This record gives sequence, structure tokens and C-alpha cells, in this order.
Amino acid sequence: MREKLKGLRVDEAIAVCENYPGPASNIIRAGLEVADRNREQIEKAMEDAAKYEIPKLNKNLPVLATVVSVSTLLGLLGTVLGMITSSSVLSQGMQTPAKLIGGIAQALVTTAGGLIVAIPALIGYNYLAAKIDSILSNIEISTTDTIKLLKKNNELRNW
Repeated sequence: MREKLKGLRVDEAIAVCENYPGPASNIIRAGLEVADRNREQIEKAMEDAAKYEIPKLNKNLPVLATVVSVSTLLGLLGTVLGMITSSSVLSQGMQTPAKLIGGIAQALVTTAGGLIVAIPALIGYNYLAAKIDSILSNIEISTTDTIKLLKKNNELRNW
């Protein structure tokens, strides 16, 4: 696409964007479609397109964050309930040690269950958040490069 812009072939650069759909190409295409206008209008077109594209990247991330939080809290809740069971057995005397062990086992199993869900979900969340940050950084670099190329080309044509 850069080669096409360097050669002042904006229509071909737009075609490249259309052949490779995605957030970055959609944002760049919005700027290319108004390439004959001034810099502020090009930047505005790209910013407007970004308002639609960037939320798509973050769309399901809150769901994963909720899974992390809720699974941890459910594990903690089970732990507390298991300890309450064990405490009530102890308060009645140690007549049935199996009930005491049952409460402790409940606490440990629910803690483990919560962690088994939360740890991979947290790893996934952090991976996706970092990936989104990388994509956003690449979009910013690409749009800045596009604006510079368009400005340079338009200066050649008395922008």
C-alpha cells in the first residue's frame, strides 16, 4: 500500500485496504477516501472510523475479566462455607471427625476449582489485552505513516 501511495495511486491503495479487511485497513481506507482534502479532514475521517473499529477489538474482553473475578470469588465463597461447616462441627465437639474433614475438603476443593478456572482465564485475558494494545499501536503507526505519505504527496500537488 505504501508503494501505491508513494506513486500517488490512492485508488489502488483503497483497493488494497478492501482486499485485507480489518480494523487498521478500515481506518486507513477512511482516510484514503478523503485523500484530496486537507490534513485535518483526513485525520477526522480516520478518527471517526476508529470510533467504530476500536470497540470491536475490546468487545468480549469484559466477559473474560468477569469470569476471572467471579471464579475467584466463588472459590473463596466455597472456602468460607467449608470453614463454617468445620467450625460448627468443632463447636459441637469432636464426635464425628469425618464431618470436620468434610468441611475442610469442601473448602479446599472449592478453592482449587476457583483457581483452576481463574488462572487460565487471567492468562487469556492478559494475552488478549496485550494483543489488543499491540494492534492499537500498529494502527496508530500505520495511520500516522499514511497521513505523512498523503501530506507529502499533496505537497507535491500543492496541498
